Amino acid sequence: MKSDWNWQLFGNVFLDSLWQGLLVALLLKALLMIIPERRGDVRYLAAFAALIAFAAWVGLGVIETELLIPTQVAVSSPSEVGASTSAGIATLLIPRESGSSLLSPSLNQFLFLLWIAGMLVSLLRIARGLLNTSHIVRKSVSLPSAKLNRSRNIQFELFGKFPVQILCAKGLASPIQVGWLRPTVIFPTAMLTGMPPSHFDAILLHELAHFRRGDYFFHLIQSILEAVLFFHPAVWWISAQIDTERERACDDRAAKWLGSRHSYASALGWIEQTRIESTPGMLSLRADGTSVVDRVRRLARLHYSIPPTSQPWKGWLLLSSLSVAAAASSLARPANGIHRETSCYFHATSSEGCVSTTVVNISRNLLERPVIWKDIVVNSKSVPLLRSVILLEKDGQIFDPQSVDTPVFNEFPNQWVIEHDLDFLDSSLPLKDKDNDGFNNLEEYDSKTDPTKPDSHPPYVQKVNYTAHKVWNYPITYAALPSDKKCQLNRAASQKFGPRDSSFLRAGDISEDGKLRILSISPQEVVAEFIPLKKEFVLPKKTPVLIPIRFAELHLTVGNSEKFTVRVGETFRLPEEPEVEYLLKSADENECVITDGEAEHRKTSQP
Repeated sequence: MKSDWNWQLFGNVFLDSLWQGLLVALLLKALLMIIPERRGDVRYLAAFAALIAFAAWVGLGVIETELLIPTQVAVSSPSEVGASTSAGIATLLIPRESGSSLLSPSLNQFLFLLWIAGMLVSLLRIARGLLNTSHIVRKSVSLPSAKLNRSRNIQFELFGKFPVQILCAKGLASPIQVGWLRPTVIFPTAMLTGMPPSHFDAILLHELAHFRRGDYFFHLIQSILEAVLFFHPAVWWISAQIDTERERACDDRAAKWLGSRHSYASALGWIEQTRIESTPGMLSLRADGTSVVDRVRRLARLHYSIPPTSQPWKGWLLLSSLSVAAAASSLARPANGIHRETSCYFHATSSEGCVSTTVVNISRNLLERPVIWKDIVVNSKSVPLLRSVILLEKDGQIFDPQSVDTPVFNEFPNQWVIEHDLDFLDSSLPLKDKDNDGFNNLEEYDSKTDPTKPDSHPPYVQKVNYTAHKVWNYPITYAALPSDKKCQLNRAASQKFGPRDSSFLRAGDISEDGKLRILSISPQEVVAEFIPLKKEFVLPKKTPVLIPIRFAELHLTVGNSEKFTVRVGETFRLPEEPEVEYLLKSADENECVITDGEAEHRKTSQP
């Protein structure tokens, strides 16, 4: 009896892992055929669970080998063992003593040393990848200010804070997300040049989706399991499925955040067209980690509700067949106390007993059969994959608005329409308001704002109409000079300022109604400041003076705002833009002038 695991039994674990890996891969293949293509998160969990299950199964075999209890198994002949099997399947059991190896000691030793060497090489590659990634992070620099502000706005909208550092570096093929405790997204410097803002937003959302899902941590676990089980082709295939489904799940989440699968697919296509040679040996999550073409095709299928090429019934058939084979194998096990370590080899002697062999062959064919994608052909012309070609007619000429300088709209250039993913085919595009912020595309273009972002728009004062001009006269008279230091001012009765009133004021005094401040007094005249207008007026003795107070009636045409009145010299705020303070600088019968401290906005009277 041995209490310590003997490396000479490594061959048994190795041989068991071959059929275990094949079974797990077949089960995963069946599940991926059943789970809908749109459920990227569920498909990713299934693939990752398959890798964990296989690793745990192999680990359990190692543990059981450590705890082997020698058991003598006595079987007099294969016919006696076969008598306990189920009808229709002839089974030959070749007994071996617990703790014995199926392989020779020299072959066991060779396989064990080969596994140790391969695992060490794989782990060293992971360590090298971590070092290279750390080097890339150290030499990365901050984004340009415009891109940095966009990235901070996106993070704040999603998370309410800035948990991910956004940098750029040379020598990268595509954006990557690295780090777990200190997550960082790094964009290629060359890619940022000329990258449309909408594409930058889409790719950044993909990388932030990796962060939200914790993909970097699970990718590290996946890499370690790959290093330990490097020898098994099933691990390679399962790991490839994990990579594919991880990117697809992030594609789905990024497209959902962005609000358009079409815009997101365009960004992926742009990256594929501009991608350069990648930096080798990095442990990171890349935006083009799997085939970008396949990802764009999948997004197109989901966007246009095109049925997937795989059929769920095939997955159910494969899963059912594996279940039948497992049940048949379980029934075929001897019930006479033979220990688990007895090796069992099955072979069929009749057509009815070929279930397991047939299933394995069919499953192998399904796994090995290549998937062929056929582009759609219209009028003997293949439709491009990454983008649709829009052909327009102008002045009798057919042209592609995305490849020539012929303007489709006189109001703005074609490139502006392309950058903001607007519709060339909409003849009323200049007057459309895509983001429903109250400003049409022409107004957004003139103000250099983004027509697809509700929080990017011209000042709302542009939507203010000047509907009426009003004047209220303040009637005042310098009536007498009772003494050298006091003057008598009489205010005539008016509807706006109340009944007649007299005041006796010295220089520096303010009238009781708060409208006048006396500046100087002489027998001939009084100089006073009219406080609401902050202007000086000369009041000749015994001559009535009407001080005009001008008002503008304004109407904000966005939303359900009502008309409101503002006095010249008075400040006001708009409900759609409460953070901006405006000042009514002047108003007359023809126009008023509104300023925000930086620019003046002239409004023509529109009764």
